[in-house]
Amino acid sequence: MAAALLFPVAATAELPPPVLSGEPLTAEWNALGREALPEYARDLPKWEKPVPSTGGTGSFTLRKTGGSGFATAVGIYAGNALYNGPHGEKILAGTLGTTEAAAIRPGHFENLGSFEIATAEPLNELKAVALVIRITGLPPSPGATPFELIGKLFPATLSWNGGDQKLEATVRRAISRGTGEGFPWEIYALQWDLSATADAIRSFRIEWRSYPHSCITGLRVEQSAAPLRP
Repeated sequence: MAAALLFPVAATAELPPPVLSGEPLTAEWNALGREALPEYARDLPKWEKPVPSTGGTGSFTLRKTGGSGFATAVGIYAGNALYNGPHGEKILAGTLGTTEAAAIRPGHFENLGSFEIATAEPLNELKAVALVIRITGLPPSPGATPFELIGKLFPATLSWNGGDQKLEATVRRAISRGTGEGFPWEIYALQWDLSATADAIRSFRIEWRSYPHSCITGLRVEQSAAPLRP
């Protein structure tokens, strides 16, 4: 599993304090490497057994629903996504240099990992939800800002009560970025305003696709009964 060597532990950063107001409830995954997830160290088509959150107070599960994504030394790596080369060749994302991978538009890849975080026990009178995600191993494209990368990396959507609403994030924020041992890390927050939702929310799920040649090293979901701040 040579991909594990690409992402040393020192290249990651701690998740920031909660981004939502109103004393939000949180659920976190800070152990996403193969030591914590040995059954997913192989790139299985999907995860039959969801991974429960390991920190916070909420009851959430994480699972891969399709595509590439397996546990390396420090996180979930999308190295087996396929790049459609200029001459029709199929190239594993993990064999591309990080700068090469970052410069390629996601539409040129297939088999990107699809992931879902879900709960059947949401906060009562839920008004706002946030997903904070930490990645490493992806340098920015030339001229790109963190805000431009958010759209490329995490076209995440939220659906509730078993529906397929796929609500896009109301707010997308780049929290921080840096480099450790030559490997970049970035932390983003996506926030959803649910204050105008007519129905009581009895369950919800967040879905997104990974970006090739990046490694998810931390996740946090936040729930708040306070409206989303502008």
